[in-house]
Amino acid sequence: MMRENRYLHILQFLHFVDNRNVADRTVSKFYNPSENLPIVQMTVMFKGRVIFRKYVPKKYKQFGIQV
Repeated sequence: MMRENRYLHILQFLHFVDNRNVADRTVSKFYNPSENLPIVQMTVMFKGRVIFRKYVPKKYKQFGIQV
């Protein structure tokens, strides 16, 4: 015996599927990267102490790590 809340929580994660009949859903089937891919630089907000932290006073995220 178990409580109803616990049973409903376990029931959320149960998933019954016959894996032999599932369609192939690989990423490579839908996405084929070309030779020229753009690399986007962005600043991730970070207020800790590291040597490579950037300071850009005109941006909303003034302190951050450039990725």
